[in-house]
Amino acid sequence: MLDTLCASGSQRRFYERPVAYASAHSLTADSPGVERENVTLFRAQCPLADLTINRMQSFATTLGSGKRTAKTVENVLLTLSAILTSARKWGCKLPEVALSDLSLPRKVKARPRSYSADEMALIVSSADEPLGTVCFVLCATGMRIGEVLALRTEDLDFQRRLIHVRSSVYAGKLGTPKSEASIASLPMPPVLATRLKTFLASKHFRQNDINLLFADRRGRPFSANKLREKKLRPLLLSLGIALAGFHAFRHGVATTLIDRGASITTVGAQLRHSDPRITLGLYAHVVPQSQRDAIEGLASAISSGQLLTEGRIADSAAEKSFVS
Repeated sequence: MLDTLCASGSQRRFYERPVAYASAHSLTADSPGVERENVTLFRAQCPLADLTINRMQSFATTLGSGKRTAKTVENVLLTLSAILTSARKWGCKLPEVALSDLSLPRKVKARPRSYSADEMALIVSSADEPLGTVCFVLCATGMRIGEVLALRTEDLDFQRRLIHVRSSVYAGKLGTPKSEASIASLPMPPVLATRLKTFLASKHFRQNDINLLFADRRGRPFSANKLREKKLRPLLLSLGIALAGFHAFRHGVATTLIDRGASITTVGAQLRHSDPRITLGLYAHVVPQSQRDAIEGLASAISSGQLLTEGRIADSAAEKSFVS
């Protein structure tokens, strides 16, 4: 593997900054100085002057053949490009090779981590308050954690069974939600209404000057990061659930809704995405129950010979109609 960028020489100050940047991306300088004329790629022993587009492409292909992500490969090549650019400024005659001339590994977006319906139920039933109710609001609405932590008691409309999303918490401070589309009213399921009323009547609800539903001991909004690290993650470890953050509830809600037959439009409205294409892009991999039912019905019909029998009956009916 071409992991190390080796260099030698006396003009160290010329390359200090590029090589320092290279070190942050799995590239290191083995020798104390850097020579203007002869920076070489480890194991390739390729002088700078010989770095043609074919050699650069070979280097990029080798980098991408391992476990490195496309972003890491891009960073390594950008580092090398910075060194070459600096070398040209110092008068080195080097071939011009742009990243756009190279074929880079395709960037594959990782699927978002989501809790399953069973995991969400286990977390809610096992968590202490106020984490239990916080998680239940996340599960029952698909709201973002910042929006939940910013809820005030006046945002809860028990008569019309609505939750009004008007604010969000960032770094422990109240602010506006992520986008204009995020400001909306969401349905409050009866079981959630019951849970919220129970919480408000319990000792876990802390009265505070700004009427927060969930307030810390100082009457301020909880920090999502601290709540995750000090409460959620220890709980996940104790339950044997793979570590994830609060946003995995939102993804879990969307995945479960689609899996149970909800349309992309319905899920997008609940998550308050500004464009249905965002929802489709995030959850296109989820197979809805309606699709499962349809394909299972087809497979069962083929397996039992039902389609063959139906075909013969149809042919027989057609023949009788023709004779008559």
